[in-house]
Amino acid sequence: MSKHLSTINNWFQKVWMEEDTKSIYELFVPEGKAGGMGESLFGPEQFAAFHTEILKLIGDIQVTIDDFFENGDKVAFTCTFKAKKRNKSNKEIEFTGSCFAKMGDGVIINADNFFDFLNLFEQLGQLPKNSFQKALSGKKLHKRKKRKKNKKTELV
Repeated sequence: MSKHLSTINNWFQKVWMEEDTKSIYELFVPEGKAGGMGESLFGPEQFAAFHTEILKLIGDIQVTIDDFFENGDKVAFTCTFKAKKRNKSNKEIEFTGSCFAKMGDGVIINADNFFDFLNLFEQLGQLPKNSFQKALSGKKLHKRKKRKKNKKTELV
């Protein structure tokens, strides 16, 4: 196993499967950038905040690296997350992603992430099913409802 694959495996094991936030500070350089997480995250502190929010939604996470490619200090991989929704239902969740990253000696320097968060949020019930298809067809994902008392528009 290459040292970069070992670092990526270590990242998923510690940060996601073991939910160890302090490992973010060990495996992601202070000047690092993680793109594709809604907005770019700079450094371990911003990534840790993102991590905390995701872990409020899902737990019992398992990550499988499906494909892995390496060229010098650059890596590309696809992976599958399997998890459970953090509520009484413990609904099983599965979503995929890919990443292009620049690696250092046992650390991640930069990562451009492409995860299917739309699918994740649909499975969690935070977005309607088939949100992508609805948006692509021009349909709105929400309805506006007017309140009569103060005449403000409220998203439902």
